[in-house]
Amino acid sequence: MTAAAPSDLLPLVEQAKDATAARVTAAVALKTAQDDEKPLKDTAAVLNQQISVLDSSALARAISGKADVIFVPYANMANFQPGTPLNSCALTLIWCTQVGFVGDPQPGEFTAAHPLSGKPLRGIFVEARLTKPVATTRSVIIGNGPPFLF
Repeated sequence: MTAAAPSDLLPLVEQAKDATAARVTAAVALKTAQDDEKPLKDTAAVLNQQISVLDSSALARAISGKADVIFVPYANMANFQPGTPLNSCALTLIWCTQVGFVGDPQPGEFTAAHPLSGKPLRGIFVEARLTKPVATTRSVIIGNGPPFLF
């Protein structure tokens, strides 16, 4: 066996340098990932808690058909406080009967079109605790008493 000439070792020296550089780069990437892990886990915990809260809301239950919600424009909020009686009318504003009570307001702001003018309205959803299922078939539900005394 003969000793390798220095020119024969040059590719091996270059490969060793490349391997060392790759190892340092990997170590830095690992440290960065480890530093990022706790904040990401904390964020995931907060998001999971928020999802849990949303899943238990009336809006989520309404999607699965287990709750009724009503869009309430901000201008009508005084008539839709929790516990306020809800009325629905057979002919839009005539022959009204009590059909339930206002439940809890739901988080978030929404936009809907006015049922008569079509203009955009801003407001929130509130849970409707309906005692008469017929109310779900009517387009208008009135809070705080019927509009007329008949």
